[in-house]
Amino acid sequence: MILKRRYALVVGRRTRYVVPTNLGRQVYRFLTEENKEFSDLVSEERTRIVEKHMDDVEVGERDYMDVLNELFNEAISKGILKENVIS
Repeated sequence: MILKRRYALVVGRRTRYVVPTNLGRQVYRFLTEENKEFSDLVSEERTRIVEKHMDDVEVGERDYMDVLNELFNEAISKGILKENVIS
């Protein structure tokens, strides 16, 4: 998705790297500096936690709906989403 929306590009021939575009840097700055309520959702630590949850789902240690509900409820508690988003 980040490549499709041009938030980042893949560069390099032998060793490939994902690097942010100017748009990607602007979006990151918006989420982390201009809107503090999003900052912990886009942090490296948060990414690590979510990836761990996805790994747990993959090996059958957690149910994917439980993980989604956790994330959804967290977003509601932070005021990022409203409870009636899904109807």
